[in-house]
Amino acid sequence: MFIFQKDQARPKDIYLASPNNQIIGLLDGVASARLTPRFNDIWELNVVVDRYVDEVPSQQYDHILQYMELHIPEIGWFRINQLPKETFESNGRVYKTFTAQGYECILQDADVTSFYANTGDELSY
Repeated sequence: MFIFQKDQARPKDIYLASPNNQIIGLLDGVASARLTPRFNDIWELNVVVDRYVDEVPSQQYDHILQYMELHIPEIGWFRINQLPKETFESNGRVYKTFTAQGYECILQDADVTSFYANTGDELSY
């Protein structure tokens, strides 16, 4: 993935993590990654990951599952909210495509009646 900064594209590493923010490892085999930042909405990261990298199986490919998380240093955390789609092409290429949403999407999972913010107690965010 490339991040444009000061009119130059520079590559960024994407790390795969378990749902509790424990980094499993570097996501290898990334064929493409597109970050869509939004001012008033949740950021999206669209990713295509190849099963094989130079005919060697990708280490993290089988761990790319729903609710796994991604971390991009200097950018932030993302969560895969839907099952990744696996595609088998006739030329032998196998890859997964998925969209991960910015970590603020976890607030959609919070029950508003039990969500406490700035109340000073232990349950408060």
